[in-house]
Amino acid sequence: MMKNYFLLLILVVIYSCNPRVNTKLTDLRYSPLAIDEEIFLFSLDDIIPTKSKFIGSIKLGEGGLSVRCGYDDLIDKCIITARNAGANIIELKKVKAPNLFTSCYRIEADLYRNFSRNFLEGNEEIVEFEPNEKLLLSTLEGLRQGEFTFYNFDGYSVVTYEHADPFNEKTIKQLKNKFKISKSDPGKLSRRIKNSNLLYNSVKKVSDDIELSTEHFIIANDKGKTSYIGISTSIPRNEQMENTFLKLYTNLEIPYYHYASQEIDSIYFANRYIQLGPVCRWMDIRNVQCPHLGQMDWSEFSTEERAHQYIRQRIQITERKKEGEFIATEKVDVTFEGIETTAQKYTLKVKMPKFALGGSNILYIYYVVAKIEEKYVGAILSHYDNDNNSPGLPPLLSEVMALK
Repeated sequence: MMKNYFLLLILVVIYSCNPRVNTKLTDLRYSPLAIDEEIFLFSLDDIIPTKSKFIGSIKLGEGGLSVRCGYDDLIDKCIITARNAGANIIELKKVKAPNLFTSCYRIEADLYRNFSRNFLEGNEEIVEFEPNEKLLLSTLEGLRQGEFTFYNFDGYSVVTYEHADPFNEKTIKQLKNKFKISKSDPGKLSRRIKNSNLLYNSVKKVSDDIELSTEHFIIANDKGKTSYIGISTSIPRNEQMENTFLKLYTNLEIPYYHYASQEIDSIYFANRYIQLGPVCRWMDIRNVQCPHLGQMDWSEFSTEERAHQYIRQRIQITERKKEGEFIATEKVDVTFEGIETTAQKYTLKVKMPKFALGGSNILYIYYVVAKIEEKYVGAILSHYDNDNNSPGLPPLLSEVMALK
């Protein structure tokens, strides 16, 4: 009897030493991978290759008396689980380090399968896009920041988010609270998305004659989780562009090269890359600031009319803000990305002490629209009067525009 007791105790200790592993597989069709098959590890900021098949999710953490729960231990467990499920891609969704309450790492990851030749050889999957998809992609850029992904295209701002729980009443309520959707709005089914979903509409007044319209989609995604997509614009909506984005996003068909890196070493501006130094940072998607070197905020459009609508609204918003006093406005001739055009220049005296702004409270703002190849770019370029001018404009602005 005593011998059996000690045997049971040993088994309990051995079991407790292992981390807790919670696996949820949505596709059980695949056989385990061979031991020499390579498993690819993607971080949260990496983009999963197109045509990857979602296999399931895994959560690893403390399991009572866990001792083998360091980062490398959990990654090894992820790899074993992925291999057994027939998955060759692990996307790390959350990594929590030890703290005062636990000595273990905790990891959440998604598992994918992709054995296309292009992926395995290090090439992006070649996808033949339809004309309307090419039009959307010509104006689109994305930026992943933690649990959120932001997109900008054709005058739209989009935010997406993935909730770990399935599509049900509790999850829907949580997402409505998170994204400030009216509690009294029951939502409605949208035929624009194939999966179960609810669509909510909201309107926010930006100024007396400008409204920000948002369509909020809460969707049961193919991972057994719940996706949120918020599509906002203050100019007339373009349903074809919206539907095309929804299709590409939900089918995971947006190519990786349409995503900007969080760590800025270069930006993709109007069909070309501009090299920047490490001092620059994102203020928003397609909004980059380099202290004492200027700031650029831009969007890319399918038509000239939409570009001008967007810029006119941005001018109106600037005029009505109470952040300072406008002391001058004028039209100036400029060369923007090699195109001769006219920019609207505003001079703003900001209502903040000079020392809080780095020595100057005089801000110059340029609004400009130009056709660059087959699309239109609307840009807001700004700098303080003590920024490093070279010549006339600071270095960041000089990359794209010159005063005549």
